[in-house]
Amino acid sequence: WRKLSALERVQDSELEQVRALLRDVPTLLVGDLNVPPGFAAHTTVASWDFENASVQLGVDPGQHPSFSVRVGGVPIRGRPDFLYTRGLEPRAVRVFEGHPSDHDGVVGVFGALR
Repeated sequence: WRKLSALERVQDSELEQVRALLRDVPTLLVGDLNVPPGFAAHTTVASWDFENASVQLGVDPGQHPSFSVRVGGVPIRGRPDFLYTRGLEPRAVRVFEGHPSDHDGVVGVFGALR
């Protein structure tokens, strides 16, 4: 157990608001969580029975970064952008390079569970 940072407390509050809207319907939750897996936002989403679509497809999200910057000349790359599913079957997830915003786009194809 560790104390949550201020950012994690805000994310937890925002995620609880989202949870109230979703109820028990097939859902695709897409977001820039601004933290890597293992932080509270991911743990919270997983506790609602959501699964990382990339992981479901056997793809390591860390191997497909959607964000890169240089800090002091040092490149920093990561994957703060995630697609989580509940009640849907991921068929493909891809990162499109080209920075439609300050991040590359993460696109997925999903279908109904069989």
